[in-house]
Amino acid sequence: MVIRRFRLVGFVGDIVGNEGALVKMLPVFRHRRNWWVAQRDRWTIDDGARALHRRERESVQRLPMLSRSKVAEGDLVWLSGPELAEACAATAALGEFGKEFTSWSQFRRGFAFRTGTPESFLGLANALYNRSKKALIGALFDRQVRWTESRALEDCFAVFSACRYYDDDADCLATCALYFDATRDVDRYQLARLAAVEDGAFPDDGAFDERVAQIKLTCSEGVSEQTARAPAGAAPSPQLRGL
Repeated sequence: MVIRRFRLVGFVGDIVGNEGALVKMLPVFRHRRNWWVAQRDRWTIDDGARALHRRERESVQRLPMLSRSKVAEGDLVWLSGPELAEACAATAALGEFGKEFTSWSQFRRGFAFRTGTPESFLGLANALYNRSKKALIGALFDRQVRWTESRALEDCFAVFSACRYYDDDADCLATCALYFDATRDVDRYQLARLAAVEDGAFPDDGAFDERVAQIKLTCSEGVSEQTARAPAGAAPSPQLRGL
């Protein structure tokens, strides 16, 4: 099967508000001397794409005029914000993601982009979600990080909360609440609980609180076990380090 490639003109979507996020955008490309736009994640030139009217071009986030970027049929534009790359680079457990994002082609205002399949994008997004979750929980239960390196903890949470592609709303909201509980941010904890119940992820406030308490207990026990096994004089290894 021959995969057709087109010159990438830009993409459809707003970059404002995505400075700390990893997002996918629909590509705009040249085809038959016109600009075309993909209309859904899984598209081909014959199904799911159409020509753009000239008046619609004003809404396109255009690449630099000298860009030689291409997009394969069916691919999307992946966009990473400057704050996301910075937070990943500042967190040891997420450093490889920071390197990944900074290796992409540069766009405006510190954003970076590349193209790829929807499946590969979800693979990267899920990996970032899972790794940032582990890094966040590890930092929350590492007293040195929690009390002397608050910026590291904030960076872990910034990356985790920026992840928008995951399968389990209950898991995400409960993990956010764990951070709010640890940092004594009562208002944001209550907002997370309200959102979780209203979205149907939990039946009521009590079930949500119980889930957060269970995560806290499980992680605390894990840290205690690691500390007990550590050799004399050795610093205890925080849970989930070395991801």
